[in-house]
Amino acid sequence: MRAPTSTLSPQLLALASTPAPPHLPTGLPPIDAALGGGLRAGVVAEVVGSAGAGKTQLCLSLAAAALAAAPGAGVVWVDAEGAFSAARLAEVAAAAAGGLGARA
Repeated sequence: MRAPTSTLSPQLLALASTPAPPHLPTGLPPIDAALGGGLRAGVVAEVVGSAGAGKTQLCLSLAAAALAAAPGAGVVWVDAEGAFSAARLAEVAAAAAGGLGARA
């Protein structure tokens, strides 16, 4: 009996054998549990909620953590509300790194 042959291209076989990207914990255990450990690197995530729920702060914290975890990497932020502040991201990143004069 002949062994089955694969009809997948070499690129798809390589992709299938690539380990899943690491997870970035949100710091919120119920959300991390629901996401299987946090947000996955390289994945687009949409954060929704009512005004004042902490969406922007969560995203700033995640962006700072992602940048700290992978120096030289990037974060894409699509802002439909105009809430992004590069200065605030720098403050959050500095506070997370133990920087002086940063407010969290």
